Amino acid sequence: EKGFRHLHKILDAPVMSYVFYLYFDFIALKDVLDSNFKFTLVCIHSAGFILSLVFLSFQRLIRNRKRSINPKLLSAIAHFYIFGYVFLGALASINSQRLTGNIDAYVIILITVAVLFPVNIKYLFFILLINHSFFLIGLSILEKSKYSLLLKQVNSTAAVVFAVLIATTFFFYRKKDFYNNKKLKENERNFRKIFEVNPYPMLLTSARDGKAILINEKAKFFFNSITDSLEKFGASYLYKDLSERDTLAKELGDSGCVKNYTLNLKDSKGSNLWVLLNCELVVYKNENCILTGITDITHLKKMENELLKHASTDTLTGIFNRRYGMELLQHELEKAQKQNLKLTVCFIDVNKLKYVNDVYGHFEGDCLIQLTCLAINKAIENDDILFRYGGDEFVLAFLNKDISNINNIWNNVMKEINKTNQTIDKPYFISVSRGMFHYKSGMNITLEEIIKFADMEMYKDKNKIVTK
Repeated sequence: EKGFRHLHKILDAPVMSYVFYLYFDFIALKDVLDSNFKFTLVCIHSAGFILSLVFLSFQRLIRNRKRSINPKLLSAIAHFYIFGYVFLGALASINSQRLTGNIDAYVIILITVAVLFPVNIKYLFFILLINHSFFLIGLSILEKSKYSLLLKQVNSTAAVVFAVLIATTFFFYRKKDFYNNKKLKENERNFRKIFEVNPYPMLLTSARDGKAILINEKAKFFFNSITDSLEKFGASYLYKDLSERDTLAKELGDSGCVKNYTLNLKDSKGSNLWVLLNCELVVYKNENCILTGITDITHLKKMENELLKHASTDTLTGIFNRRYGMELLQHELEKAQKQNLKLTVCFIDVNKLKYVNDVYGHFEGDCLIQLTCLAINKAIENDDILFRYGGDEFVLAFLNKDISNINNIWNNVMKEINKTNQTIDKPYFISVSRGMFHYKSGMNITLEEIIKFADMEMYKDKNKIVTK
């Protein structure tokens, strides 16, 4: 049926060309004296026109039918038309022997049929065999010159052989293409089945513009929490920062896949959603696409954050503990060394904690530590790092700040401590000792050494308080 439709497309041009034949038969050849030649030519062209119209009408009738036609019947009609087409070409060339003596029409028809019409080689062989036999007989009747007849017979037979060879080549090419397309469509159907039944959200987007091509039911359910307009769904919903998509696309181009890429999304209510992406570069319907498998890890991420919080937080004060604080500080020191930044470390000790523990109990000692930490936290800036070093000791780090700015922050710390002393009802006062070390670019020093020097400065400050 597909070949039948293909034949219909080819016939549009010949039907329109009969306007030219009309001009050729009645105007261009009006001076030809051989009436038999002219009459036969008009009959040939008219028969071809009528044959094409009948075929096109039949094709339109079939197209409008709801039920499909028997493929064998369609094949028989197509082969009949091709037979008639070749027959008229042979007849036209036989008729030309009365005027010009050429066989061009027959040769052109042979090549046209071989190239354009998708005919089974077995049927084409019989079509050409019958028509060529007729052509050779007709030629031998009208051609009087022995050598001219021989030359035309040889040339026309060679044209038939070449036509068969060309048709054979095209036939096997079309056959291979047919089975490749059939296999491709079957693979696409299987792909879509697997795509749809996959228990995880799956998304197929264009590698060119990020437009969604396929979304399975799980993905529709998942993304409905992000957007209600799935018809317009695209990469902008999946990647809030489109530079992330560019990074993924580059990695996909280099390696063909991306495994376990963590991405943060926002749902329609503004809540955080965490997903794990696994992407593969695939070809779907001759287009480069990105196949993305999505795993919702929001719950796992919350658990991870909780664990990280417990692992990094000091339970008494709620600020970073020593292990996590030292990791952060080590990272900032390495960053300062690479980028020539400033870093100031302040070592803080809560005064008279032992006295408060001994006299008022450990509960009040814990309160003293908590109140001190709260006062410091209120006064420092968002980019400052504060963590409990141990017992009554804290470390405060200032990142890339001038000494004047650091002094202002520390003055604010002291104000908060004094304010706390005025508002709390405790039998003791909060006071702290501090020592600072200012790291400058080019210093060859470790974090432990910085802490040590800041601790030494703290003891100098504490001794001043004791002396007073």
